[in-house]
Formats: sequence, C-alpha cells, structure tokens
Amino acid sequence: MGNRQGRLFFTRMIQITFLPACWSEHQYGQEKKQPQYLSCLAEGHMYLRGIDNYAVSIANKWHPEKQLEIISPLLRGSAMDSKQHAVIIEPRYSHKASVIWLHGLGADGHDFEPIVPELHLPDNLGIRFIFPHAPVRPVTINGGMAMRAWYDVRGSDLSKQEDAVSIEASARILDSYINAELAKGIAAGKIVIAGFSQGGAIILHAGLRYPERLAGLLALSTYLPLPDRLAGEAHPENAAVPIMMLHGTFDPVIPVALGKRSCDFLQQSGYPVEWRTYPMQHAVCPEEIRDISLWLKTKLGD
Repeated sequence: MGNRQGRLFFTRMIQITFLPACWSEHQYGQEKKQPQYLSCLAEGHMYLRGIDNYAVSIANKWHPEKQLEIISPLLRGSAMDSKQHAVIIEPRYSHKASVIWLHGLGADGHDFEPIVPELHLPDNLGIRFIFPHAPVRPVTINGGMAMRAWYDVRGSDLSKQEDAVSIEASARILDSYINAELAKGIAAGKIVIAGFSQGGAIILHAGLRYPERLAGLLALSTYLPLPDRLAGEAHPENAAVPIMMLHGTFDPVIPVALGKRSCDFLQQSGYPVEWRTYPMQHAVCPEEIRDISLWLKTKLGD
C-alpha cells in the first residue's frame, strides 16, 4: 500500500473493463444500464465480478498520459454529487428499516449503489439505503491529493499515525445520518451501518459508541481504528451489537492479518463478531454478497 512507483492508494469501485495492454471507461457513475464490475487479481487478466481498486493505478502505469483523464472523474464526482450529500435508494413500499453504507477512500456514495439489486432483498423488508459521500480532503499517502476520504491516511501502517480528529468528525457525520433515520420513525434496532475499507473503520468506531442499540455493524475489508480508546468510550447500549467482518485473504491494501487482529480484539472485548474470509483482494465477491444478503435478512427481518 502506498505510493511505491507512483501507485495511488484508492479503495473504490471503479467502472472499468480491464484488458491486457488497453482499457476503456464506463463514464463513472453515469452509465446506469447494468455496468459490469470486474475484479482484476493480477495485472493483465480478468477474474470474478467484484470491485477493483487498482484499475486506476494500473491504467496509469500503462498509459501515463491518461492520468488526469482517469483520476479527474473520481475527484469531481457526478453532477448529482453537487446537489446532495448522499445517494439514497428508497424502498418500493413502506419504509421499515435503513442501511447506511460508507464507501472507501477516493470513492463516493455511488460506489456501492449497484450492490442493492444484487442483494435480492425482499421488498417487504422495506429497507431504505443511504450511501453518504465523504468530505473532500488532502490524503497524505497520495501525495496530498484532495479526494473524498473519511480521514487522512498518513502511512502504509494503518495502526500508526491515525488521524483521530477526522475519524471522530466522520463518526459524527454518521451519527447525524442515524439520527435522521430515527427522526423518520425508524427504530435504532432497525438500522444497520455498513462500510467498506476506511468506511468500515468509521462504522466500527461510531457504532460501538452510539447511545442506542443498532441492528448490526457490517464491516467489509477493514479494521478497528483507535482500539486503545474503545474501552473508555464504548457505549453499553451496543455492547452486544451483532458485528459481521468480511475480508479478502489476498488483500494488499488492508492486510487480512490486520482485519483478523481487529476481530480478535473485539471478541476479547466481549463483542459478538462473525468473521469470514474470501479468496479475493481488496474487493467484494459474489459469495460475499450472498452472505451479506442473508445477514441483512436476519438482522432486519420481522
């Protein structure tokens, strides 16, 4: 992870069809006709559908003259981004439950929008999906480039030099989204908070400190930030909140060992954590999506 050989550190779903020695774009966030998301687990090859977080850096490696053409859409977002702070998918029928889902570094709220139909959740659950956009801030590990990020990443060792101020500020942003759902009449016990990569770090930080019992925390390819502060700051209301942590065994961005260490820490602290791994990199795979669907049905069903 890091800026080795000019590689930029991103954790986002990138709509790119990845081919040996060439690439093509899908007009980030604008093409809505069932775009295909491909995960490349090795340079020059296509593998299972999922989320590819290195396509930008690989395309830049092959075509450096395309760098701004590739990177710019990631930073400016779509036209929709300037008008609202989140992507919201309303339930078909009555609103009974909510999932607030945070994206990874360099992404935006559209990143996980396409996963909703892939979950095949029954309409009678009445789930409202909220995908907030992170604030734009300079990211140290990417040479100070401004991009959407829940907090700064200052080095390759995520357990050191943590940006506590921004982590706390982003946790307050998440709290405001939870509070907005409560104001709509949705009980805290019908709200799941989910996140991928640094978005997952924020939901773990915020969820364990939230003063009302939530339905569950869904943490994808992530880790627990500021673990030494948890015991003194955790709220007893969420001492037994269900936590599902999912991780790729070949993750080069957030190593599976860091995710497992966070899982072990939480379990030793008394939290009920379900841990699963998949043969993938920093991504989401079909088997994982099926597991997420089953878990959400369990946590948000009647």
